[in-house]
Amino acid sequence: MQNYLLTVLILLPVIGAATTLVYGLTPGARESHQRWIALGFTTLAFLVSLLLLKGAGGGVGGFRFEENYSWIGFLGARYHVGVDGISLWLVMLTTLLMPISILSSWTAITRRQPTYYVLMLLLESFSYKEGIPLDADWVLDARMLPNPHYDPQLRPLTGKDAPVVEYLKADANVARWLEEVGGLLKRWLPEIVRENRSHVTVAIGCTGGRHRSVYLAEALARALQGDWRVLVRHRALSRQDGP
Repeated sequence: MQNYLLTVLILLPVIGAATTLVYGLTPGARESHQRWIALGFTTLAFLVSLLLLKGAGGGVGGFRFEENYSWIGFLGARYHVGVDGISLWLVMLTTLLMPISILSSWTAITRRQPTYYVLMLLLESFSYKEGIPLDADWVLDARMLPNPHYDPQLRPLTGKDAPVVEYLKADANVARWLEEVGGLLKRWLPEIVRENRSHVTVAIGCTGGRHRSVYLAEALARALQGDWRVLVRHRALSRQDGP
C-alpha cells in the first residue's frame, strides 16, 4: 500500500463524495446520515495518512511516496504525485482537520448539507519565490496589489496581524479582488460538486507569501465558511515556523 499511498489518499475522499451523492439520490435518504458517511471516510483518510510518518525523516527537500506513470500516452500526459518534507506534514494536518471540521459543525449546518460534506475547499497562500504548489487546482496571483513589505513597520508582520489587515482592507483594489474572486468561487463551486470532486485547492500567491496572500486567503475563508467546509494553510508561514 505504501507504494500507492498518495493515490489512496486522493481516492478516499472521491469515493466518500460519490457515496454521499449516491445515497442522497436514494428514496428515504436522510441528510443526518450523510454526516456519518462524511465522518467515516474522512476519519479513514486521516488514519491512512499516518503512514506518511514513515517518510518524515531527513530534510525538507526531495519527494517522498512519489508515483510517476504514463497516463495518456499519445498526449504525453503522466500521472505524477509526491510530497516534500513540508507538504507531508500539511497533508497529515489536512486529513486531521477534515473530521474535526465535520464534528465541529455537526449541529451548525442545517442547509445544503450534501454539498457541505461532499466538498472540502482548501485556500492556500504561497510565495512565488518558492514556486507554485503542485497540489493547486486554481492559482490566483495577488502581486498586483499593494505590498506591505515596503512599509518598514509592516515588513516583519504577516497578513494575520491587525496593522497589515487594516492596511490592505483600506485599499479599493484589494476589496475589488476579494469581491470578484469570491463571486467566482461562489458561482463555480456548485458546478465542481456536480462533477463528483471531493476537494478543491485554491492557491493564492504573492512575492513573499507573508502579507497579501495570507490576508486574502483568510478573508476568503471567512466569506465562504457559511456554505462550504474551508481549510486555510499558509505555506511560507509554515516553512518559517517549521513542522
